[in-house]
This record gives sequence, C-alpha cells and structure tokens, in this order.
Amino acid sequence: MEDCFFLKSLKRSFWDYDRFCFYEILVEIYNLFSEDKITEAKDIFYKWLPLIRYENTAGISFSIRKEILRKRKITSYSKVRYPSPAMDEDDKKELDFILRDYL
Repeated sequence: MEDCFFLKSLKRSFWDYDRFCFYEILVEIYNLFSEDKITEAKDIFYKWLPLIRYENTAGISFSIRKEILRKRKITSYSKVRYPSPAMDEDDKKELDFILRDYL
C-alpha cells in the first residue's frame, strides 16, 4: 500500500514506487509536486486513489496488476504462477467496474 502514501512521501523527498500500473500518473503527480502545484498534484492523486488501493488488495495484488497491464495492452498474458493466487471471476468483474473510470 505504499502508493497510498505517495503524496506524503513526496513531501519527505522520497519516491520509490513500483506498485501502480499507471506509472505515467505517478510521474505527472511528481512533476506537478516538483513545480509546487500541490493542489493539482493532490487532485490527480485522489482521483486515482481508489484504483491504487484496489491494486494493493492483499493476496491478489500481483494478479490485479498483471490483469491491468493486459487490459492496457502492455502485455498479452495475465496469468500468475503458484504460489500467487489468481483473480476469480468476481474479482475481474470488480476490476472492470473500477477501471471504467480510468480506461
């Protein structure tokens, strides 16, 4: 859940995030923050926070990220190997519902 604290980390001059499938959004937030456009950075961060939180669902976070990358056509394969648990159909429906606001 480190990405949930992205703004707080930026204020403390620390950025080491790799757990969000929309890296360009983190870069945009970082650039706005660096330009002292804090309000704009916060607006974008809070817009994406529901997806950041969902991506960090305990147990299936890796599977969620792979599925998002597949949906973004960054990869063509989203299956995970044991011991990582796979998303079930309900998880995929929930992800589709959340992604409607972002894709």
